[in-house]
Amino acid sequence: MAAALAAFFMFTLMNAFAKALSDNHSVVEIAFYRNLIATAFFLVLIFGFGRRDILVLHSKPMLVGVRAVIGSLSLMATFWAYALMPMADTTVLMFTSSLFIPVLGIVFLKESVGPWRWAAVVIGFAGVAVMVQPSGNVYGLGIAVALGATMLHATLQIILRYLGRYESPETISFYFFLIGTVVTALP
Repeated sequence: MAAALAAFFMFTLMNAFAKALSDNHSVVEIAFYRNLIATAFFLVLIFGFGRRDILVLHSKPMLVGVRAVIGSLSLMATFWAYALMPMADTTVLMFTSSLFIPVLGIVFLKESVGPWRWAAVVIGFAGVAVMVQPSGNVYGLGIAVALGATMLHATLQIILRYLGRYESPETISFYFFLIGTVVTALP
């Protein structure tokens, strides 16, 4: 529980810094430096502390790469959404990714979703509709970017759930940061 709270706090802090930096920097640039710094820490862990096992991809290297690219796009979309809208509104919209996960779980993981979960998803989307103020006083681009980011987040959760059967979390994270650094360096 403490680790989950710490993680949510750190994600919130990261998003707040990204929002603050977006006034003077591109979200691609912000994502680049976020990935570069994380990659540097992993390189210290790998080469400084002898954790070369992190470099080993066991059986799904292509999917690790796909996850890294989608993760990079997701990160940039998230930072862009925070740059476009107030933190509170964007954060609420970002939590809708959990509403997309059951649908994607059915399609890609062949999971079953019962009527109670479907009801929760429908109620959740109704809540999102209320939250985005159907009165017409909304910022369409910000909402579209935030919902696009949530769809990418949900896709990542499905990929990670599948990938976790084959690769270690450290390996997946390292290649996400490394490939993310390259992807965001290109522009």
